[in-house]
Amino acid sequence: MSMTVKQTVHLLLLARDAGLPGELESALAELPEEQQCVLHTEFELRRGIEFARNRQPDVVLIELDSNAAEARRAAAEITDISTAPLVVGLYRGQDLEEGNSAATLIELMRVHFRDFLRRPLSAPEIEGLLRRHLWNEPQQSESRGKVLSFVGNKGGVGKTTISLNTACALARKAPDRVLLVDASLQHGSSHELLDLSPSSNICDAARQVDRLDEHLLRTLSAPHSCGLRLLAAPPNAVDAAPVDDQVLARILAVGRRAFDYVVVDTFPIIDSVTIAVLDVSDLVFVVFDDFVPSVRGASDLLQILQQLGVSNERLRVVLNHSQGGFRGRLRDTDVSDRLGCQLDHVVPHSRRVLTSTNEGSPYVLRAPRRWGFGRAIDRLANSVLRSHSVTGSTNGFAADRESTS
Repeated sequence: MSMTVKQTVHLLLLARDAGLPGELESALAELPEEQQCVLHTEFELRRGIEFARNRQPDVVLIELDSNAAEARRAAAEITDISTAPLVVGLYRGQDLEEGNSAATLIELMRVHFRDFLRRPLSAPEIEGLLRRHLWNEPQQSESRGKVLSFVGNKGGVGKTTISLNTACALARKAPDRVLLVDASLQHGSSHELLDLSPSSNICDAARQVDRLDEHLLRTLSAPHSCGLRLLAAPPNAVDAAPVDDQVLARILAVGRRAFDYVVVDTFPIIDSVTIAVLDVSDLVFVVFDDFVPSVRGASDLLQILQQLGVSNERLRVVLNHSQGGFRGRLRDTDVSDRLGCQLDHVVPHSRRVLTSTNEGSPYVLRAPRRWGFGRAIDRLANSVLRSHSVTGSTNGFAADRESTS
């Protein structure tokens, strides 16, 4: 994707923590060479405000801690400058009001802060911020992001693993442009598989659905070091009560404006929430494993999806070999014959996927891309990227199916 890049970005950091400049410098050093940043740091607030007035940096980064009043005042004075810079808050979850960090960030956004970066700082997060605000990317003819949903007829077939690793693979190719929505409202586990402890979840979006916009959605989502953002599931099914089909449709509508790709992991049941996801999905990935009951269930699910109006052009069939080789194991051709359709993607078994699940580190981020699990997920992600580059989502996806089967 071509873009107009300002070659040098001047940053002013207002900090209390003596270790913060080094943390920021380390993240900036990982940006591509053509994306040059010049950093100036001030530990005294008044000196920082005067620097902003006199030197007019492009971005002012303000550390947020338990005393946010000074940060608010500084942001207000800086935004009064005639050529006001972009004001960004840097925060740790524990630095904000205990248990209410999302609400605190929303309040700060109302008073001059344009965006936020969570610590520890990472290059993908910083690059994404600069892309959004300073590096003016030309609008494409298809401005909406793509919604990719992963569905299954039963639990334990690897649907969450496949969807999460696919989202990570996409985020590695498009940093800060991929949102993973954990819509498995009964028992979401994506945050655990990513080793994240989000301070907000999909229920916070539901409670503020009337004013949900791109900035608020980004604030409510948790960043991962690979460049992915996660809108987590609620901690239990009782808390999920406010999330209905209309809420989820609104979240996805805002998500596709804020991100290039919105990946949705669904709960294995066809209810109103799942139907709302299916209605707006550009691609629906049906995931199942190579056991006879699962294959039969996938066959039934494909028929149900077609009855719900999900066309063949939007459907993708994903066979996940969740177990190692065993006597009587179905061959891929056997599965295809039983389903009466081709397999679009086949994901081979890897014991390291199970290890990565327990470690909270998606295996695709370190798996070899030339064979095995890493190659299969990379192919799946690349098929989505190719599809997105074709004008007209349905025709584009249909053409891509022939090239990846």
